[in-house]
Amino acid sequence: MTVQFPSPPSDCRQIESLLPPFVDGEATPRVAALVEGHLTRCAACRRFAQEQRDVRALLTSRRASLCGPAPAGLESRVRHLAGVRDGGAWWGGLSPLAAAAAVVLALSGAFYWGTGQSSVLLAAQLTLDHIKCFMIDGDDHSHPMTADVAQVRLHESHGLDVQLPTPAEGGAARLVGVRSCLYGEGWVAHVLYRVQGEAVSMFVMPGHDASAVDVAAFGRHAEVRTQDGVTYVIVAPARLTGVAAAVGLE
Repeated sequence: MTVQFPSPPSDCRQIESLLPPFVDGEATPRVAALVEGHLTRCAACRRFAQEQRDVRALLTSRRASLCGPAPAGLESRVRHLAGVRDGGAWWGGLSPLAAAAAVVLALSGAFYWGTGQSSVLLAAQLTLDHIKCFMIDGDDHSHPMTADVAQVRLHESHGLDVQLPTPAEGGAARLVGVRSCLYGEGWVAHVLYRVQGEAVSMFVMPGHDASAVDVAAFGRHAEVRTQDGVTYVIVAPARLTGVAAAVGLE
């Protein structure tokens, strides 16, 4: 089907709807030209398109290893990850292959937890949760909150009791939201920040002891660290520095 516009679309939401066939190489020449023209002008959409290319390429590279029988409990896990929002699945903006890659990678922590690479897999899975929560679910960066308010919201809305570090007053970090995400061993507190305007996540797991690792994936840097019996996973754009200090961990 050919998508036509009376004039070239400048709105990012219009372009987002055209990205799946563009990334999959199935867009018509007219649609491909419209998308390419917009991407030359819009850095945010270029990053979004690259995210889709990355997950598509990763799933393609692992295609042979994904042919075995599914483990018990897979259906319920996928149903949870595919929970609908605003009448549609959270991956509505992704191509089918990219959406499948996101689910496969998010499930990897449950499949391989307990191996010697558990911290690496944890970091990779939570990096995907970071991408999903910011790029698909969004954040309310116009209404920042304090660490105390965030702790109350995590308790009242998600049943999670965690102690959050306090970002430096007047510093580069603003706390803009809290969520709960499901990983290989249960629920994890997901704290959303804007640091120098960039999307940053901190996942907090009390009573969890993970080995320290640094992982680069999807243009992000994920750091796993354990302090005073609490494991933190910080996910930020690879180009951003001083993130741990900005959110109050140093």
